[in-house]
Amino acid sequence: MKSKPRSSRREEAHLSGHPLRLERGEGRGEVSKQEASAVAAFKAQVTQWAQKLRVRPRQVRIQRMRRKWASCSTGGTVSFSTDVLAERPAFREYVIVHELLHLKVPNHGKLFKTLLRAYLPDHELSRPGSLPSDDSLGGRAL
Repeated sequence: MKSKPRSSRREEAHLSGHPLRLERGEGRGEVSKQEASAVAAFKAQVTQWAQKLRVRPRQVRIQRMRRKWASCSTGGTVSFSTDVLAERPAFREYVIVHELLHLKVPNHGKLFKTLLRAYLPDHELSRPGSLPSDDSLGGRAL
């Protein structure tokens, strides 16, 4: 299966000494002030949660993703869809914690779910028996 081509335009910032990449789609101009502000707020939220969870992602990327909200590689790279930036704050927080926890636990087993509930006890997606369906996540996976 062919992977989709990457954009040659990238904006880099740093997250606790690790690169944060925002990959923009082909043909887009400069990042607007509003986009930059949203990225900065998201970056701060990821940094806070990484410290709270005591994890250090090798790299955090924000990029266009069509089928997922986010992903975590075995090499420690955590990638988030640019679409997450436009979602409700509670959902963004869930996605951030979910992916950062994969740096500790690589699967969705009992330990992972227990940690997720411990860090986000009131979040509707972290309760037992409320594993999101594709419909509740807009057809995307976490």
